[in-house]
Amino acid sequence: MVEEKEVLEQLEQILDPELTVNVVELGMVYEVDVNGKEAEVKMTLSQPKSPVASVIVKKAEEKIEELEGIDNAHVEIVSEPAWDPEKMSDKAKRTLGYNS
Repeated sequence: MVEEKEVLEQLEQILDPELTVNVVELGMVYEVDVNGKEAEVKMTLSQPKSPVASVIVKKAEEKIEELEGIDNAHVEIVSEPAWDPEKMSDKAKRTLGYNS
């Protein structure tokens, strides 16, 4: 059985193209639900209506489906709550030179 942690590790390979930091460290992944051989993820983007949203979704779904035991991944982009820099990990803040 695949665990949430394994899905998050796969998602760490997906970079936000504008910030060049992975979506997990940026705090964009809001929910991961693994049910048998299916995984559902709710996440947001740093920019609403980002032109690369479909690319990020496709890459994320492909990465998750690389996990042995996952046959189907669905990533949903949500707008609530809106992303803000406070959601970033300390590592991401340091990488981007963000001072809270």
